[in-house]
Amino acid sequence: MSQRDLRDGLTLAPASEAAVTALSAGLTWRPLQGAPTVTIHLVLPRVQSPLHRRIRAVAKTLAHELHWLPD
Repeated sequence: MSQRDLRDGLTLAPASEAAVTALSAGLTWRPLQGAPTVTIHLVLPRVQSPLHRRIRAVAKTLAHELHWLPD
């Protein structure tokens, strides 16, 4: 993606590589070279309910399975 792509209307939206499997006809996924990484934070209240603790546990398990957490 470049400034020209945006100006010429060739870029629909930035998307991750996971979007490749769901692209509509006529759309192309182009990886960005040297693209910055994305950091995702889960923000929960200081005093957590059982639901908050469950959300945190599921998020941590998923992040571990996807190798998003440092070893």
